[in-house]
Amino acid sequence: MFRRFARDDRGAFAVLFGVMAIVLVAMAGAVIDYVTIQQKRATAQTALDAAVLALQPDIYSKSESTLKTEAQALVIDRLGDDDVTVNLEIASKDEDEGSLFFRAQLTIPTPFIGLINIPEMQVRIVSQATQKKKRLEVAFVLDNSGSMGSYSRMSNLKTAATNAINVLFDNKSTQPDVFVSVVPFAFFVNVGSDKKTANWMDKNGLSPTAKDNFADDEGNPLTGNFSRFDLYDGMTNESWEGCVESREPPYDTTDDTPTTSNPVTLFQPVFRPDEPDSGFGSSYLNDYGGSCPPDGNLGECECSSWTGGYYYGAGGTCELDPPTGWNQTGPNVCSCAGESPVYTSSWYDWRYGYITRQSCTDYEDGYVPLTDRQLQERACKYDGVTGYYSGEDSPNGECLNAEILPLTNNATTAKSSITAMVADGGTNIHIGTAWGWRTLSPGVPYTEGVDYDQGASKVLIVMTDGENTHYPSGNMNGAQYYLSYGFPYNERLGEAGWGKSALETEMNNRTVTTCNNAKNAGIEIYTIGLQPPNNTTKNMLTACATDASHAYFPNSPSELTSVFQDIADRLTDLRLAQ
Repeated sequence: MFRRFARDDRGAFAVLFGVMAIVLVAMAGAVIDYVTIQQKRATAQTALDAAVLALQPDIYSKSESTLKTEAQALVIDRLGDDDVTVNLEIASKDEDEGSLFFRAQLTIPTPFIGLINIPEMQVRIVSQATQKKKRLEVAFVLDNSGSMGSYSRMSNLKTAATNAINVLFDNKSTQPDVFVSVVPFAFFVNVGSDKKTANWMDKNGLSPTAKDNFADDEGNPLTGNFSRFDLYDGMTNESWEGCVESREPPYDTTDDTPTTSNPVTLFQPVFRPDEPDSGFGSSYLNDYGGSCPPDGNLGECECSSWTGGYYYGAGGTCELDPPTGWNQTGPNVCSCAGESPVYTSSWYDWRYGYITRQSCTDYEDGYVPLTDRQLQERACKYDGVTGYYSGEDSPNGECLNAEILPLTNNATTAKSSITAMVADGGTNIHIGTAWGWRTLSPGVPYTEGVDYDQGASKVLIVMTDGENTHYPSGNMNGAQYYLSYGFPYNERLGEAGWGKSALETEMNNRTVTTCNNAKNAGIEIYTIGLQPPNNTTKNMLTACATDASHAYFPNSPSELTSVFQDIADRLTDLRLAQ
């Protein structure tokens, strides 16, 4: 029986099948696993292709790390398979070529070949999208401050910028894919007086800054809306020349769209207030003029005498209060001869020389005269008045004549705008940079620029020969000049009482913030500091530029042509590569 059992082979196949079953099942299941892997890979590839196409327009405004994070989320969402692990390994972009490249690794479970200790498989997928830039937009932000008028700086700048435009336009009058704007700046920028009715201007006095430095007839705070355009309209020989002030932070460093629903985003026309008659540097109107009522000091006789200055020789006159004008003859003339003065004040005015003013009658019982602040802020003194205005001593203050030219593809128009520039006033790099960016931004106030995601190269060239400048003083307003932030007293640039260093540091900080915001939006920035300014400004201009290679510091005006040529050549290489 034992020998027969040993020779019997009827159960051999079952034994062999039992030994081979695992391998056979794994081999058969491998086919199923392979098909599953290919199906999931194809689905993931489609998802990755969709992600690269969706995100390619964002390469000019987003970092590689941000694109990587967003792409992984898009692939996972489109794949919709919790069993598959997606790891987006590489996200690289080439802005010059307009390309975006993704590489992802998929980890896919393998239930059948897992029987032989291979529980999962990794596969890689790649995708790339390329769309060359089709349009070049360049903003020339050019210093028009007074110092540009010396040492042939302005003439060299005009030659250099004009040459750069010729290079960009390939010496043609127009190019369909090249657009340039010109933004002259000094203390202010000029958007053009025709923008008075623009919806982005504060036409109706909605912004709280409209009331800065203005009050009612008695110097009390204004209520309701208050439009500075109404002040201009009420004057018989003065109108708004087109200069605007900086918006309040943070909107002075952004391209946020101005809206009436958020009035602080609207732009305010420049209106330098008339300072008090009692010795302030920019007193261009009578404090009791216009439609202002007398302040209650009836019967007072005020006499002034002056030693002679730049415009007027020695002289003197008296006037009644309530004011009836500076009369030398007639029934309104009064005299303090033989009277004991109640008060006397003296100051220096460059037009008249040293002025002495005295009153020879006492105030009425219980009368309290208006303070200098109240006298300065009386809005009534502009109503119907015909005044003497000159330069900074006017409502338009330090407004420069050269207007902003929005993006244009007409080279002749752009070069004419540059030719019209005139050096005058102080330096505010911040406001020039902000408005240069706004000419490239697709939203109002200028809408000539295309959307950021349409693949255009947007470039800002900021040129200056100096540094951000402020002129503080010890008077009640805190400054000699009225800047785009108003007076330091208005606390739109730091705090009242800040000195020159603190104010200029804040201007530098806002310039850098503006540059960073613009770069984050996808703007490429070149900066030029002529006859290298101090280290603080040099560092600021370097920080503003896209990188150190985008910051230029020529030693003489004659080098401006080569600097602008180099920048134009770099931009032309980009344009020709399209």
